[in-house]
Amino acid sequence: ASSAGGGEKEVRRKLIETGAVDVMIAIRSNFFYTLSVPCELWFLNNNKPAAVKNKVLMIDARNTYRMVTRRVYDFAPEQLKNITSIVWLYRGENKKYLSLIENYFKEMFGYIKELKTSATDYISYIKSLDEKAESLEQLLEETKQIGIAINDFKKSVSDIKTNKGQVQAFTQFDTIITKLKLLRKLLEQSFKNAIETFTQTRNSKKEKAELEETHENVLQAIKKTIYFYKQIGWHIKHFPNAELIDVAGLVKLVDTSEIEGNDYSLTPGRYVGVAPEEEDEDFDFEQTMQEIHQELGSLNDEAIKLAEIIQSNFEELGL
Repeated sequence: ASSAGGGEKEVRRKLIETGAVDVMIAIRSNFFYTLSVPCELWFLNNNKPAAVKNKVLMIDARNTYRMVTRRVYDFAPEQLKNITSIVWLYRGENKKYLSLIENYFKEMFGYIKELKTSATDYISYIKSLDEKAESLEQLLEETKQIGIAINDFKKSVSDIKTNKGQVQAFTQFDTIITKLKLLRKLLEQSFKNAIETFTQTRNSKKEKAELEETHENVLQAIKKTIYFYKQIGWHIKHFPNAELIDVAGLVKLVDTSEIEGNDYSLTPGRYVGVAPEEEDEDFDFEQTMQEIHQELGSLNDEAIKLAEIIQSNFEELGL
């Protein structure tokens, strides 16, 4: 329907000529229980402003997704908000766009606050197990340095409501993110050492559970802080002036004359191009392994069911 010839092409031509085709969003496969192939979402609007009457917003969101199971994908809440924010810029609703980024900052600050408490609890617990625990001193020092950096940040940043203030705050927060990544590595090492010590000297399941819980709390606070920092960065990288611009591989505002020259195709990938490859410096190995483990579990379940069906068929055949 979005790119086929024949009758479908004629339907698209007539739709486009009405000026009602507003936004096209391409999404990857397995987003619907009844449809496994990639597809496009069509948004029509009979009341488009005159300025965009002969334009269509093309968004390619095929690389934006969250894996629920091997057969089901969806958008994480923030991914859905980020796609919606592009449409806000298209419609001139910049206040909504800036408000979303402001909320991401507030979420990030909230997890930083949690981090202070959870890191203190974790260090205290490690210390109660072993005052001479390996890497404890470095962990204490790095936590202290993060606290100083956060206080300095608060003194220098007062505006997270405007585009200029958000860009400034995002840039300045980069130093804290670098320190958080180091703290995360130190945490993993200290936890590994603590578990080894715990295994050798203690048998209490309750104490072990408390150790794991305090470690997980501080780890999640770090992960969530970095996560919301990335959401802010996604906007600032793609739309640095809080204005709609074409972004290769993601979005393009296309004139209907260009669509006409492409057989009235309404497939976003045909217009937005391909984004340059980027190396992910923050590749989350743990998350990737969880996804692989989840997929392996689904495959194993499927294999068991198929084996039962095959066995049943053999029995029916008397074999």
